[in-house]
Amino acid sequence: MKHTHTRTHRIYYDEENFDNFIRVPCDPYRGEPIQLCRARVDVLRARQGCSISCMDARMVKRLQDVFPFPVHIVEFNTASCYIVDKVSHGVPAHAIQFSHNDGAQINHHDRLGIDYILYNGLEVQEVILSAPAIRSGGPKKLPDPDAPKRPPVTRKRALVYGARRRAALAGIHLTNR
Repeated sequence: MKHTHTRTHRIYYDEENFDNFIRVPCDPYRGEPIQLCRARVDVLRARQGCSISCMDARMVKRLQDVFPFPVHIVEFNTASCYIVDKVSHGVPAHAIQFSHNDGAQINHHDRLGIDYILYNGLEVQEVILSAPAIRSGGPKKLPDPDAPKRPPVTRKRALVYGARRRAALAGIHLTNR
């Protein structure tokens, strides 16, 4: 029986054009937490607002020997990390999803830039990659037939998440909205 992946993830491989992405099947990491230490060089080489060239992605590429699998592409958003471990014919074929503890620093870097990180001494930081939380999906609640009906609400435009959100926070113009 062939293994089925739990979900897919979009990896935006072009830092300027968000039309260019690859949908990669990914599985959650199920091992012991991996502890990494970010260095000043990772921050200095990072690109603000870019999920594949951020300070933490550079750290993982620099310390790739720590991982029990090959590290080809690394993408960080404020809650998760995706590491492409398999490539087929030059195209990412599989990724592993991690949770991490560095979301606040990523937001500071995207909003305020490298100077904020360096000025506050946040460049040398311990980052822990661990197994992501399991989404249960729980039972759905049925609507109460006796509840009063509310008038329809006009909804605001949906916020973007992940790589697109990071680029928007850093002020990078998104070509595809």
